[in-house]
Amino acid sequence: MGREETEWVLSNYPTKLKAIASAALDTSPQRTLGLLLDAAAAARDETCWPGRIQELMPEIKRWILGAKSNDNEASRRRELLATSLEKWFTATRNLFVAVQAAELVLSTKYEDTSTPPGEPMTVTFHLGVVAQDQLSKIAGLWSKVLPIPAPSTSSSRRRHRRHLSPMDSSKPPRQGHTARV
Repeated sequence: MGREETEWVLSNYPTKLKAIASAALDTSPQRTLGLLLDAAAAARDETCWPGRIQELMPEIKRWILGAKSNDNEASRRRELLATSLEKWFTATRNLFVAVQAAELVLSTKYEDTSTPPGEPMTVTFHLGVVAQDQLSKIAGLWSKVLPIPAPSTSSSRRRHRRHLSPMDSSKPPRQGHTARV
């Protein structure tokens, strides 16, 4: 499926996103990543999913980790996800999904499977890490994903400070009293 066909399906049949995700990520990754992040957030909101978000967005995980470990595709896919994630997080502020997707951006894992032609009963698992020349490119993506948890961290500190009572101060408790922890 080409870019135009992918765009047409995504526009006219948005419910088919999961069915064409693999091809769509290859031909129209920016748009598909945003839609898959939206779908992951919606699925988590619907089900109050307690688990990790990668379980809700396996298409992104498979696409990111399946890039050949010694190819520039590994860092290119992570960069596309980081860029899409920046835009998506600015619009949605969904911290749970964003942090889990950022973990995929910074992942150095490589995971793929293959089946040799003519041997449908044989599966080969390829597991490892990306090539050393890809590490510096992936490390360069920290600056794109690092700001994501920052708003939550500072607001939780402010919230915590607001609820401090005199008993929680740095003074030692008076005799006969215990400090709350």
